[in-house]
Amino acid sequence: MSNSEKMRVCLKERVLPYLRSKGFKGVLPHLRRIDADGIDLITFQFDKYGRPSFCVEYAFTAPFTPYELGPKFVVSEKNVKTSNFGLKNRLRLNPANAESKVPFDDYWFDFEQTSCSECAEKVIQALPIAEKWFLLNRDDQFHASKGTTKFVLRPPVYWFPTPRVWPRSQDVD
Repeated sequence: MSNSEKMRVCLKERVLPYLRSKGFKGVLPHLRRIDADGIDLITFQFDKYGRPSFCVEYAFTAPFTPYELGPKFVVSEKNVKTSNFGLKNRLRLNPANAESKVPFDDYWFDFEQTSCSECAEKVIQALPIAEKWFLLNRDDQFHASKGTTKFVLRPPVYWFPTPRVWPRSQDVD
């Protein structure tokens, strides 16, 4: 079993029960907690190059109307993911943010130097940061704006550039 597989098993054994106790549903890597105020999302993203690291992304959206994302695929409350949000509307879990007044952006949990169980424990200790963020978004942005928030998931707007029309030689002076 590779280190990545061991870490996934450890996350399922240690972190997933913790998140289930907080009301999250789904399977790794995508978990969501749905209620009347909105949807809290958590995603575990492993390094695509096989390095022994992963990040935990979290996002919030107010309730939304399902929409089509390409042919035959509808984004709904049951399959929305953090990757459906722009980078400004999702955050990465960083243990340094627990005590900091200035948020640190990017963080990858590294399980090469530490054991899988230590790394999983570090995730559990950092998850209250996401919980505070979820509450702030519900209270300050969702309720204050009476049902709208900058984190509402909307269908993507596709930009099709207009073709450039070059002047014909007879049109040029």
